[in-house]
Amino acid sequence: MIGVGGVFLFAAAVLSYLTPLSLVLATATFFFALLAWIAWRRLGRWKRATTRWRSFFESIGNPAVITDLDGRILECTASARTVLGFARNMRRSRHLLSLIEPGEKLSIEQILKKLGNEDEEDVTFEAHPTGSADDVRLRVHVSMMSDTNVERLVWSFDDVTEFRQQIDQYEAFLDHLIRNTPLEVAILSPDGRYLYLSSSFIADERRREWLIGRTDFDYCKESGLHLELALRRRAHRVESIDRRETVFFEENLVVDGEERRLAWRYCPFIDAENDVAMVVGFGVDITDLVRCRTELADAREEVLKSAKLKESLLQNVSHEIRTPLAGIIGTAQMLQPDVPESIRDFLVNIEDNGRRLAETLNEMLDLAGLQAENVEMQAEIVNLSDEVREVLRSVQSVADRRGLFLRVNVAQPEILVRADRGAVFRCIRNLVDNAVKFTTDGGILLDVSASYEYAYLRVMDSGVGIEENAKEDVFEAFSQEDAGLERSFEGVGLGLAVTKQILATMDGEIRVHSRKGAGSSFVVRLPLVEPELRRRGEWKSRVLVADPHKETHRIISHMLSDYFEFEAAHSLEELAEHASSSIFDVILVDSRLHPDLEPHHLLESIHAIPEFQSIPSILIDHQQLPGRKAQYTRQGWDDCVAKPLSKLDLLNVLYTHCGESSHVSAT
Repeated sequence: MIGVGGVFLFAAAVLSYLTPLSLVLATATFFFALLAWIAWRRLGRWKRATTRWRSFFESIGNPAVITDLDGRILECTASARTVLGFARNMRRSRHLLSLIEPGEKLSIEQILKKLGNEDEEDVTFEAHPTGSADDVRLRVHVSMMSDTNVERLVWSFDDVTEFRQQIDQYEAFLDHLIRNTPLEVAILSPDGRYLYLSSSFIADERRREWLIGRTDFDYCKESGLHLELALRRRAHRVESIDRRETVFFEENLVVDGEERRLAWRYCPFIDAENDVAMVVGFGVDITDLVRCRTELADAREEVLKSAKLKESLLQNVSHEIRTPLAGIIGTAQMLQPDVPESIRDFLVNIEDNGRRLAETLNEMLDLAGLQAENVEMQAEIVNLSDEVREVLRSVQSVADRRGLFLRVNVAQPEILVRADRGAVFRCIRNLVDNAVKFTTDGGILLDVSASYEYAYLRVMDSGVGIEENAKEDVFEAFSQEDAGLERSFEGVGLGLAVTKQILATMDGEIRVHSRKGAGSSFVVRLPLVEPELRRRGEWKSRVLVADPHKETHRIISHMLSDYFEFEAAHSLEELAEHASSSIFDVILVDSRLHPDLEPHHLLESIHAIPEFQSIPSILIDHQQLPGRKAQYTRQGWDDCVAKPLSKLDLLNVLYTHCGESSHVSAT
């Protein structure tokens, strides 16, 4: 290609041969050609740059349009033409806003004004393309672009049709949910104007539309309600806004001549600028609930009155009947040795019937107390095998008089349950008495066994048995299979009902297996304490035995080493040494650990050791005198156990004072 210098040399050579006029013409022609050549070069560069720009612009994935500041189209990608329905042969200078309908009714001037704000980098709004289906929705982003000091607007489009359809469905679902919920829903502006009302709030659609944009004061005036309603709602709405938290209140309304009770909650809605944008009110009609509460309170009052009357009756019965009965029975017993044989039988009959009446009265009072949950059970570890043997000894003479055998079969000498000792004895005695009463030939067998987590007591007899249809009611109060006046057996049918109630309070249960004419078997199930002790044994509690006699530590360790870990101290000095070397859960202290100290002084010496101040201290007493335990408790001891030491007594106090938390901390 010839350079600019070569062109000038060539022109100078030509000019040297031309006349002045020709020279002028040649010079003009030359400069004109030079200018045309420069313009052609620049035009070529501009076309190549434009081609590259258009190729780049067309390669953009998202629909995009470039307009001037008046909104006339300058450039448009192929995807934008598809979205906007903008054909290739359509004029590029067409106004873009004629192809879309902004949902906010924006004009080009408003868009430019927003872009002129320093806080706004772009403007975003939703629009519908006029050349597309009605359900098409676009999200439009508008930003400013400067090119060689010429400002342009860049419009990009996102098709949000599917997203908008999901939102519309969600809004329809919410509207359906609100319309069909029993709640009354209202949305208010911070100044108290209604923005939304559910149909449950006001059923009439015209009234709902009328109330939009109005306040509760307008509603009260239009509905003929007292202005106190508007004042109350305004006060709670303002409170919810000021406190920025939900506010609860209740109000009474008279609707169609009927008084209603409404419970409201006003919830402020905080926007992104941390301002309260609106207040959402939820109301529920609690008229029926308030009525039920009132009726329930009245019913409860009646129940309390009945319970008080029942309690008073039971107290009177207990006193006014038990006292004369005790006198009758005692008098009959006292007179028997001093009267002739012919009269003694009458006195024996009086005593027997008095005892029968007393037992019936006791069962009635016990059942009433159990049903009212006024009976307190003192839970302790009980050897079920021993309790069964004790019952057997107390009933043996009765069975012998009736010519019945009474035997017990104990699978293990020690079957431990956690229950009330007196209640367990009462249940076993009731079952054995019941078996003796309904058995005329043969006898009764008591079987005690344990399996997995439960102890089982079976009371089996060879008595009359129970009909199949009567077994369901056998544990009901005052229920007997033979309930007529001509029945063959005595009693009012309370023993089994009391037994079932007592067992239920100790997490136990009872069931019956029987065939008419083939005897009955009552099965009692109680939770074993052994599984709990084994579980505790996985994290053995540590017990410090402070006793001057080494034999005491050996005996205690031999009896309970499966469940607890024991260490010995034979003096106060050794006990203090253990405080700094080990952590204990319980301290067992012999009352003669120090010969010169009384039990309360001994406890003071132990508590003087900081490590032992919060540890349960149990005294080993040498004198089994009445009232000793209460005396030691007043002195500050947590419990006491008497010598000679019993495994059951030790197990009870250690089980009570070694809690779950101590087991974990001890390890």
